[in-house]
Amino acid sequence: MPGRRAPSSTLDETVFEVEFSAALPFVADHRIAGREVIAGAVHVAWVMAAARHAFGWKGCALEKVELLDAIVLAPAEKRVATLRLLHESASSARFEIASAETAHARGALVESRPAWPARDPAQLRAGLTEHIDGASFYREIGNAGYELGASFRWPEEI
Repeated sequence: MPGRRAPSSTLDETVFEVEFSAALPFVADHRIAGREVIAGAVHVAWVMAAARHAFGWKGCALEKVELLDAIVLAPAEKRVATLRLLHESASSARFEIASAETAHARGALVESRPAWPARDPAQLRAGLTEHIDGASFYREIGNAGYELGASFRWPEEI
């Protein structure tokens, strides 16, 4: 990521393309109702990587993110998706993700640096009232039709 840089028709935009298929672990490992679905987290990671590459930003915040229409792949399908970064200023832009004639996501991004202090994980856990182990969590979401492979099974507890 952020994919292949694609030609743009204007100077105020940067375009990247990625081909999604089940050959990519993060695609094959995210299935809903038996179909490969590109995770919303992939869209977010793609936008952030593209901003880092195109603008040199070390960090950015996404705002007003809209996940419009999921990218759902048919068996053995390969689909090219396009990410357009529309430059607004030295520290802000808008983004659009689409494939063919379908808009999948859009929003805004601004250059940022972490503004919060580091937190002690033990203090954060102490304030929690519920706990579920990872195996139980994945079993529950599996019963609801979500199939998550190793790329999405990193939490051991929630």
